[in-house]
Amino acid sequence: GQVVFGFNIIIYGTAGLLFGWDRAMYSLMTYFLSFKVIDMVEEGMEQAKSVMIITDDGDLLIGNTSAVQTFTYNASRSETSWPWYTYRANVTGEVRFVNTVNGNGSHGYMFYAMDMTSADLSDFRTDNVEDMRGLFAQCDSLTTVDLTGVTTANVTAMNNMFDGCSALTAVDVSGFD
Repeated sequence: GQVVFGFNIIIYGTAGLLFGWDRAMYSLMTYFLSFKVIDMVEEGMEQAKSVMIITDDGDLLIGNTSAVQTFTYNASRSETSWPWYTYRANVTGEVRFVNTVNGNGSHGYMFYAMDMTSADLSDFRTDNVEDMRGLFAQCDSLTTVDLTGVTTANVTAMNNMFDGCSALTAVDVSGFD
């Protein structure tokens, strides 16, 4: 887009010399606006798109349409701001990530009060996550958790991570720092 824009500036400049600057400037302004709209659409198409699917079996699949997706979450927001919170009663099976998903910032109360029975976080990278407090809080049906993709090197808050998970009897946190 930018190379074509550069060539068109030369063409509009030549037209301004030959036919008058006012007409050339109107054409240039129109082209500039079109160029900006095309760039916004094109950039949007190249960015990864997040996907959240709740299957008929009650599984929640969190993923993306490209190789890697990054979730950034503002810690000042509540657990109700996660996009799947509204549908938490429908999630009665497994929660898992599809493709690699990178966490960034705060992921506190990410799965708060979900009725899931298992969680597979093996494709969830938490290298840049700082807050994991209450990650599975009040998930009283949760029985198994795969945390093999989870690292805690930068995590500063992990309190209440499994608070209220009464069905969960064992968690392997050997990969935690």
